Amino acid sequence: ARVIVVLHNGSPIEMPWAEKVQAILEMYLGGENVGSAAYRLLYGEANPCGKLAESFPLRLEHSPAYLNYPGYNHEVEYKESVFVGYRYYDTKAFDVLFPFGHGLSYTSFAYSDLRLDKTSMTDEETLNVQVSVKNTGSRAGEEIVQLYVSKPASEVARPIHELRGFIKVALRPGEEKTVSFSLSKRAFSYFNTVLGDWYAEPGRYEIQVGASSRDIRLTETVELSTSVQIPFVFSPYSSMGEVLGTAKGQQLLGPILQAMSEAAGNGAAATSDAMGEGAAEMMQAMLDNMPLSTMVTFGMLTQEQLSDILSEINPQTSHRGDKKAT
Repeated sequence: ARVIVVLHNGSPIEMPWAEKVQAILEMYLGGENVGSAAYRLLYGEANPCGKLAESFPLRLEHSPAYLNYPGYNHEVEYKESVFVGYRYYDTKAFDVLFPFGHGLSYTSFAYSDLRLDKTSMTDEETLNVQVSVKNTGSRAGEEIVQLYVSKPASEVARPIHELRGFIKVALRPGEEKTVSFSLSKRAFSYFNTVLGDWYAEPGRYEIQVGASSRDIRLTETVELSTSVQIPFVFSPYSSMGEVLGTAKGQQLLGPILQAMSEAAGNGAAATSDAMGEGAAEMMQAMLDNMPLSTMVTFGMLTQEQLSDILSEINPQTSHRGDKKAT
């Protein structure tokens, strides 16, 4: 038998039977006239043009939240971070049942001539993007053109690409139109907790245009630069050498190290003589690479003193809006 499944659901579901049916029509929660709409789509009176706003995994266990939900003792930890939905499945290269942005039509569309108005830019500029879309089938239809931005080599953990714009375009058979996008700094940014602001890291970005997150048709690149500097933030795991490399660090830790040296007295010299040539350099290297937290472990500092030192040497990080850290 030829079977068509019409779905009325509020979220992705498992479909172990998907390959056994001839078609699946996703209607979600369409409201009062959903029956009439489904009828017109099934009998070809209307051409479907919707795209999925979420990925459909093959199994519930593939969800990035599977191990953390519903949590324990009435608490849920959002350990998936930004890797939710397609950002997770695409970054992990997991097979999915239907990808984010997927949707079929009774016609077909061709993408061509992806154009950027510049190949390099600053984070204060806007990138204008254009792409041509043509209806190559025999039915009038509407296509949802999707634009993704990717940072192939990032200094932080980021999704492999992120949706930054989409446009629905109506086309008659054989008709071709150009669609346009404008991308500001925000399209290239992630939220930097040190700055307390959105930050577009410098480097090469890919501008991807396609029919879904797994159906990228065209790609171009742009080089981005920024004048924003992220202050270095010291932590209990920063090394002594890193802290002593700053004037403030020398001021705060110098007296403590001097007192340690005087307390050690001749014992350190005797140890150095016993170890032979190069011992002093080796001991200095050990000190330089020692984490600050070790000073608490060895009783050289209290946890409160260490916290006070970090507060003194770290920059203030209360920047908001368009303020730039210097």
